Amino acid sequence: MLNFSSVTGFREGQAVQTIRKDAGGHFDPDMVAAFVELREDFLRIATEFANA
Repeated sequence: MLNFSSVTGFREGQAVQTIRKDAGGHFDPDMVAAFVELREDFLRIATEFANA
């Protein structure tokens, strides 16, 4: 299982909250919407390749 905080320095929920909060500012709102929609896919892929 991927330890999200060891990779990013953030807990997964905290990172998503920050990205959502900064949509339209630091982050493109369309990219944030796509990220949120595909969040589970990103986590699955990250977990799959965590030890690659």
